Amino acid sequence: MKKVSFNNLEKFEYLPYAKINLGAIKNNAKIIKNSTKALVCAVVKSNAYGHGLVESALAINEHCDCFAVCSLCEGVSLRIAGINKPIICLLPINNVRRALLYDITLCIHSIKYFKELNRFASKNGLKVNCHIAVNTGMNRLGIDNLNELDSCLKSNGNINITGIYSHFYNVESKKECETQFLSFLPFVQMAKLYNKEVIAHISASGGFVLNEKYHLDMVRIGIMNYGYCPIKSDIKLQRAMTVIAPLIQKRRVQAGENLLYGDYKTNTDLNLGIYAYGYANGVRYPLFSQINNSCMNICANLQQEKELIIMDNATKVAKKLKTIEYHVLTTFGNNCKRIYGDLNENYFGKIQGKKTCIF
Repeated sequence: MKKVSFNNLEKFEYLPYAKINLGAIKNNAKIIKNSTKALVCAVVKSNAYGHGLVESALAINEHCDCFAVCSLCEGVSLRIAGINKPIICLLPINNVRRALLYDITLCIHSIKYFKELNRFASKNGLKVNCHIAVNTGMNRLGIDNLNELDSCLKSNGNINITGIYSHFYNVESKKECETQFLSFLPFVQMAKLYNKEVIAHISASGGFVLNEKYHLDMVRIGIMNYGYCPIKSDIKLQRAMTVIAPLIQKRRVQAGENLLYGDYKTNTDLNLGIYAYGYANGVRYPLFSQINNSCMNICANLQQEKELIIMDNATKVAKKLKTIEYHVLTTFGNNCKRIYGDLNENYFGKIQGKKTCIF
């Protein structure tokens, strides 16, 4: 993978960019892998939560056992990049032939999808590896009862069921997680009667921290790889993303003059920096600043440094914007150029100008 020089950002001039610390991602993954006896599935869906699919996966590869993506396109991209570990696609796949060509494991989310997939595989002489999703209360995707699972297991034909899984919907509630876990266990027991090698998994990052018994055969780790934990934990992780906007222009605005769109008037004379960042990049402008910021690609700020740190702590920004870290990372990270570095490079060198964070 070709790296961009951190002191040579001409190609990102007047565009916001995210600095992604691959060393932090790698170390986070190592910490997680060393904290469990279960297999670790690294969740790199949605462009690795905005951190860059291929780059993040290559950083994590040494410290995980498989990967989870949300589309066939993402899975194929990992294969082309040289990832040879198992890849699970969490959403339904229609192009089964292409999935098999790239050795992508499918997920079954309903009895209807199972029947259609089994019929297609049998007709074409294909053997398809699948994990079965179980609905234990989230009511998102998955089969709903043991009779449906029994039907899948008895008539699997050309479907090779290699895993069974569910998902906690509220990791802040130990009671609700325990209820889901107990309802999931009969599905696990039934699946393992047919194939003792079936991989059972229910924990994402929250369940991983909540209770070791929830690790089962495998854990799915997403946001923790990137430095955040959905519930309080003693695990020390390092945040991997910093989003930065370059200064386009310095401007002096007199009291009473208009500022950007609408009828906003300044109350006093202001020295402003005009930066390359707007609501198209992720910030909902009414919450962005104490001054008007109603532009798609540009914002005004009371700072006039060469670079403005838009975000280096998704938890802090999420509270400000009344949302969650997942939303902040995917929105900000996927709407910026990204450059990559490692821990041993002093985290990309110094950011030009004063470290001023708007949040």
